[in-house]
Amino acid sequence: MMQDGDGVGPSSTAGTLGCDESQVGNGVGPSSTAGTLGCDESQVEGRDDANSTGGTVAGVGSSSSSDSGQPAVNGTTVEEQQDKCEEKQSDKEEEEDSENDTMHLIPSYPFPADFYLEFQGSRIEACRHLCKQHPGGTRAIAIFFPGVHGGVGPCRQPGANFDENALFSTVAGKIANDGYDVDCYRCSWPYMRPLMSYAVGGACRVLHHALLEAMAEVPEGDELRKIDVIFIGHSLGGAVAVQSAEMVARHFGNEGERGKNMQGLERARVRVTGICTLNGAVRCQPKTEDYDLFKALSGIRALLIAGDADQIVPPETTRQLYEALPTQSKKHLVMRDGTHDLFSHKAALIEELTRFITADVQTEGGQGS
Repeated sequence: MMQDGDGVGPSSTAGTLGCDESQVGNGVGPSSTAGTLGCDESQVEGRDDANSTGGTVAGVGSSSSSDSGQPAVNGTTVEEQQDKCEEKQSDKEEEEDSENDTMHLIPSYPFPADFYLEFQGSRIEACRHLCKQHPGGTRAIAIFFPGVHGGVGPCRQPGANFDENALFSTVAGKIANDGYDVDCYRCSWPYMRPLMSYAVGGACRVLHHALLEAMAEVPEGDELRKIDVIFIGHSLGGAVAVQSAEMVARHFGNEGERGKNMQGLERARVRVTGICTLNGAVRCQPKTEDYDLFKALSGIRALLIAGDADQIVPPETTRQLYEALPTQSKKHLVMRDGTHDLFSHKAALIEELTRFITADVQTEGGQGS
């Protein structure tokens, strides 16, 4: 597995599409530098913090080993007579213990990555499925995220933690082989139960890498080159997909032209055009006057899939997400007897995801999907 050289950490400079862990989730803020995707970690939905607000990771609880989202920090309640300093110290120690358990103790399911990008003291791993027209003919980038266990994602053979023909690898391979103008990147975290700030930061790093790769060959002229972005995620990866889409959409703006001051993307017009969740672990909570999680996603397409027999993420979670998204172009697909992994619906899901991802692009011969 090779390391790509554009991974950065908290010391990111202008011109980087990367997430500082201290800034995840609130878009470009006052402290952001030109060309940097900056955010406020306190508004990362699903953050490992008992005090987080907004949408959160939905699931069955922190002790579960299933793909139900990441564990929340166990904020121990101290007696009222205890010194406030002790309370703060206790909370800090528990957060540090949780981060250690999350990021260092349990390796993710097998994932034979092509490359990895380093950032925030860790890395995100990826497999690339480039279109036949890459780089000059790339018209869209699709990025896939697994559940809390990492690895290859859903629709594995029952009982297996690895399947080379799982859903995401099959869809990405099919899109590439069929000649669509889409570069696909499948991602995995190196350790189970990643912090949401890390996972969204990793998504931004992979997207930045993919955009630079696609823009390596730019024809002469003043015309901006349009590149669409689609995020796809299963379980916890569904939450990562939604939050990454919201962040990237706000960073590049409605017209997709706010990245002009980013080195290598001066002539790119980048727009988030789609999100797809499969048993997505996103619990929607009411928006506030200060923050509306989904405001930037009003113009996208959304495919929201749930198995009605999922015992990890309640199917109701997907329905709530469907109702909360402000876009008019959305589909709520319920798979009868579908479990959390959705293996029994693999064939149908291959067609659904392929059709959704390629809806706005062409094949090598110039034909639409």
